[in-house]
Amino acid sequence: MDKMFAYLDECGAYGFNFTTKSNSTKFIVVAVLVKETDVDTVKNALSIIREDEFSGSEIKSNRIKGNQERRVRILNRVLHLPFNILALVVDKRSLFIDSGIYKSKKTFYKFINQLIYKELRASYQNIRIVTDKVGEHEFADEFTKYVKKNRKPISLFDEEEFDVMDSKSENAVQLADLIAGTLSYVYEENKKKSVPANIDYKKMLDKKLLN
Repeated sequence: MDKMFAYLDECGAYGFNFTTKSNSTKFIVVAVLVKETDVDTVKNALSIIREDEFSGSEIKSNRIKGNQERRVRILNRVLHLPFNILALVVDKRSLFIDSGIYKSKKTFYKFINQLIYKELRASYQNIRIVTDKVGEHEFADEFTKYVKKNRKPISLFDEEEFDVMDSKSENAVQLADLIAGTLSYVYEENKKKSVPANIDYKKMLDKKLLN
């Protein structure tokens, strides 16, 4: 059975004061899924894209920002690569005000971690999960804690690995950042207003989205 590599990153943050533009209404988590046999192909291609499009720096959505033509160009270069996407989009406005999810940042992250982790483990018995370096991102930190506490075999043939890596040296985590940031232009009202009518990011990503 082929091992599946899942590279995670997120877009958005905890916070429910939606009167400020800096506080997004959505929290998006993306897992870029790559078969072990395709990992080198994907990473090598992303290294070339880093050189061509980011002068060797990280592939990051916030470095593209609202330059939609540049985003489309970069997406067209990555979307032919052999990977798929699992995405979780949480509309924070739909959470009950009196719930623990709303009141506690750790509970909020635990709620999201549980959803994404269970989905990955239910779908893949042989998986290696890679997330961004702990200490730089609160979500990655809490996700790491959650996995270490809750990981357990789901069958006799189960094999799970978990790694924390610096996104600066892990191209596939950078790809997850790009996808998560692009989905924010699909679901975040303030952002999608800036996308020209002839650009449909959801349609572009649909062929890669598993769920």
